[in-house]
Amino acid sequence: MLETPVQSALEEVLVPRLGALGWKRRGSRGFLQRHGSTAWVIRIQHGDYYKKHGACRLTVRVMRVRFLPFASRKAIEPCLRSPQLWRETSWDDPFLLRFARRTMRSLGELTEAGEPFWYSYDADSAEDCLRVATEVADDIETYAMPWFSKLFWRAPHHIKGRKQAEQERFDTLRASKG
Repeated sequence: MLETPVQSALEEVLVPRLGALGWKRRGSRGFLQRHGSTAWVIRIQHGDYYKKHGACRLTVRVMRVRFLPFASRKAIEPCLRSPQLWRETSWDDPFLLRFARRTMRSLGELTEAGEPFWYSYDADSAEDCLRVATEVADDIETYAMPWFSKLFWRAPHHIKGRKQAEQERFDTLRASKG
């Protein structure tokens, strides 16, 4: 697998921070933590997946999956590995439909932006990749961790400037890297 500069930065910044909190790696872009019949999942999504140069974006999605209490670990594990787990629309898998309930959010929805957004960075700059990795790690700790642990969660006051600032940053990077 090709490793992009931002993947290296995420390995350097995000992986140790989540590992210290008890999270386990799930593939190259995912993290998992189990709490009985509930699983918490974090997934990094790259907009320009293997792009190593120029303006790039990534976003983070978080999910709580609740299985029925009598579901065995042997039955739960294939569900957590299933690509259908991240589908926006209804699931086709009969086990997932009957025995699991999920709540999925974009990390941007949990922040003060109040709606999904993409983190922008310059793949040519190691410092910018470290900056975005640190920003993602901070947002996960500040916004996602409380959301995971609370059944009823109140979002912070919405400030719409963050999404616009990230979009302007991406547009500027694209224009300069042309």
